[in-house]
Amino acid sequence: TLIVAIPESPTYMDPMVQASIGTYRVTTQMFDRLVMMDNDMNLVPGLAESWEVIDDTTTVFHLRQGVKFHNGEEMTSEDVKYSLERCIANPGVNYNYLIIESITCDDDYTVTIKTSAPFNALLYRLSLDAASIICKSADTSAEEFNKNPVGTGPFKFVSRTPQQDFVMERFEDYWGAPVWLDKVTYKICENADALVMNLNGGSID
Repeated sequence: TLIVAIPESPTYMDPMVQASIGTYRVTTQMFDRLVMMDNDMNLVPGLAESWEVIDDTTTVFHLRQGVKFHNGEEMTSEDVKYSLERCIANPGVNYNYLIIESITCDDDYTVTIKTSAPFNALLYRLSLDAASIICKSADTSAEEFNKNPVGTGPFKFVSRTPQQDFVMERFEDYWGAPVWLDKVTYKICENADALVMNLNGGSID
């Protein structure tokens, strides 16, 4: 278990509600995007294993097959379409995505995204946390999803105590490279002196 001190509690566990460091600090561990970035900031395949730019406004994404959500369901194009349309509908995060004109499920593992004008930053925008792919069936209500977030990321949600801690554990069915940590606990530590004391005392890593 890795215990990490953070200065603020995440306001939401839903990446499409609010663009904040406090939220993304935890949601980036639980959710993936179609396109992602490596440590050198290069675009790399994420939940989409490949894509084709058909013309100036059309890009076709080919999804990985067999990707599992934390609740055991398989990810399909319907989840991708639902997630991105949900992002576009949310004024807290949608400013990067309003240029998207339509999202079409061509089959279970193929999605076509059209923009209203040529837009060469589309792939970069889809790599941002607000474009995370969530499980459509798990989004029964905004309140419930915020309590029980379901993504495809390397860690899945375990528990949260507001202003105290946030706990995640390794997702054994993760589609990517396995993570070596069993569990990650974020402890809220707003005071710098207390942080140093806890670090020296060994209660945080």
